[in-house]
Amino acid sequence: MVMEVGTMESKTNHQIAKPAVIQAKDKTAKAWQLVDFFAAVKTEFKKIVWTNPNELRSYTKIVVAMTVIFGLGIYMMDVVIQIVLSSLNNLLQLLGI
Repeated sequence: MVMEVGTMESKTNHQIAKPAVIQAKDKTAKAWQLVDFFAAVKTEFKKIVWTNPNELRSYTKIVVAMTVIFGLGIYMMDVVIQIVLSSLNNLLQLLGI
């Protein structure tokens, strides 16, 4: 069996300071990346199909109505559970348990 042994390179945590010219190029490159990002966002916003006001009103009405219906359903279930538990409590008190 043959094993190859490679050399280990020592790694340091010290960062070498970049010259001012390279730092300036990095800043302009980052600025251009930011400009490109916002340009891409702008083109993506143009692709969005927005709902018209009538559709938005009808969807809002549906959401509000369903919220009220589900809220009333949960309230009614809570009332029923309270009545059942209260009845059980009264029954247990009558039985002396």
